[in-house]
Amino acid sequence: MLIHDWKKNFAGAFHDFRLGWIVDISRALNSTLRADLYCLIEAPATYDENDETIRSLPESAVYAAKADHLSIRTVHGDTLVAVIEMTSPGHAEFTDQKRQLINRIEDWNRQHAKLVIVDLFAALAGDSINGVSKDGCVIKLEPGDIVDDPIIQIDNNYSKRVPLNLTYEATWNRYPAALKTLFESQSA
Repeated sequence: MLIHDWKKNFAGAFHDFRLGWIVDISRALNSTLRADLYCLIEAPATYDENDETIRSLPESAVYAAKADHLSIRTVHGDTLVAVIEMTSPGHAEFTDQKRQLINRIEDWNRQHAKLVIVDLFAALAGDSINGVSKDGCVIKLEPGDIVDDPIIQIDNNYSKRVPLNLTYEATWNRYPAALKTLFESQSA
């Protein structure tokens, strides 16, 4: 399926889609991961809904602050082995949200987690991320691109394909018709 132009719509439209997409990815991974692994949707530690600073931010910055990510962990010891993160409009538009994202990526790298960062908004274009090879973990997607399913090498003997393409399509098929009309009016 082709990636839609999420940049032309309000941040909440993408946030809603993104939430459904990460749930679909989590379910797909959990149905196929090795028995000693699980995938969990986790919220960033930096988001506090009652923080006046966050509540005063523009809509896209608020959604960036509360954007969840996926973690693949071991059942025994709850060790983080991989993270799947998707950028949002606020990561591209606001320096503080981009810095928080980069800090999280650097922290995951210090934990030796394998990373897949899906960048739909060129949020990480031109940024250096300490200790992380962006070539190996950042998937840059533009409107009209077809999503390739990246492979995460969990350990020396086990790798897992991240089902981005099928889950994107499944999420889109359930997306509210009223919001889909925003995309139809773009191409008219």
